[in-house]
Amino acid sequence: DLSFQIGPNKCHTYVGIRFTGEEIMKVFVSWSGELSKQIAQTLKTWLPRLIQTLEVFYSKEDIEKGDNWDSKISQELSDCNYGIICLTSENTMAPWVHFEAGALAKALDSRVSTLMININPSDIKGPLSRYQATRLEKEDFSQLISSINKSLEAPLDEGVLMPLFEALWPTFSKEFDHALTNYRTAIPESKKKGPSNA
Repeated sequence: DLSFQIGPNKCHTYVGIRFTGEEIMKVFVSWSGELSKQIAQTLKTWLPRLIQTLEVFYSKEDIEKGDNWDSKISQELSDCNYGIICLTSENTMAPWVHFEAGALAKALDSRVSTLMININPSDIKGPLSRYQATRLEKEDFSQLISSINKSLEAPLDEGVLMPLFEALWPTFSKEFDHALTNYRTAIPESKKKGPSNA
C-alpha cells in the first residue's frame, strides 16, 4: 500500500492510499420506523468506508443505556456538520423525524438532505419538502456524496472520490436492496417505530 504522512496522528486510507491531515466531520442520520432504521445502519457502516474523515451518528446504536436522550441528541446535533433524514412511506409524518429535522435545520441550515427510500420527492409535503431530496439511486446518491464532501474542511479531490464511489456502489446497492426486500417480506410486528417510542 502507498501512504502519505503529512502530519502526525491523522491518517486515512482510500483503496491502499493513505491521506493525512483532515479533521473528522460528523454526519447525523435521522430515522423512524424499521425500514429507515436498516438504511440508517447501512449508512453508518458504509459512509466512513467511502470518506474516512466522516463519523456517522445513528441514534439507536450510539446512545448508551442510561444516557439522557434529549441531552445526548442535542449535543450530537450541535457537533454535527451534515444531516441526512431517511424518509419512507411510513414515517413522513412521524413526530420524531420532524423533531430531528427541525433541529437539524436550525443547526445546519442548508447542509441537510432527505433520502427517499421507498417514496418520491413529490410525496413529501410540508416542512420536509424544503430539503434537497436524494433518491436511493446511483446518480442521485453520488450527488449526495459530493455535497457531503464539499462540506468537509478539506474536501477530497473528486477525481479520487468518484472512482471509489463507483467501486463501492454495487456493494452498497445490494445492502439497500436487501433491506428493502426484508422490509417487504417482514411480518407486521416488525414494523416498529423509531426512537420516539423507545
